Amino acid sequence: MDTKVASEVIAALIGGGIVGVGKAVRDRIPYQTVSRARARALKGHWEGTVQPVDKSAGAAPLPISFTFSAVAWKRVRADSKFISPDPVRGEVINDYKGGFYQHRYLLMDYRKRDRGINGCGAVLLELSADSRTLKGYFLGYSSHQAKLFVSEVTLVKKA
Repeated sequence: MDTKVASEVIAALIGGGIVGVGKAVRDRIPYQTVSRARARALKGHWEGTVQPVDKSAGAAPLPISFTFSAVAWKRVRADSKFISPDPVRGEVINDYKGGFYQHRYLLMDYRKRDRGINGCGAVLLELSADSRTLKGYFLGYSSHQAKLFVSEVTLVKKA
């Protein structure tokens, strides 16, 4: 089995697990009310990197920034920005909506803000105990690569 096929199999297996967990959480357990303290901590600007799970592909970590703008009751809304590896595309913006599970796990669906571009997915993040770090995984369809992907993400709250 060549490296490309192996990486696609790995992405499909991990992706299936993330989608299964995300769907189970969304379908069976409604989002939980976000405490005022957690909402204040989450709201604002976060920066970090996204790295493909299959590191053998040689892709470098991609800088990304998130802005959590609306954290109310059970709903969380955000957007992210990153610079496309394709210089023609420039800045790419994704819009997110979702909510918390167990006051610790943030599950959000996302779409490209430019609806003319095919790209969507989900992100499952764990908010650290001190509310300063988010770590987790993206699963989505990449408009850059025209295929499914799974990536790790780490974000740190900026003052």
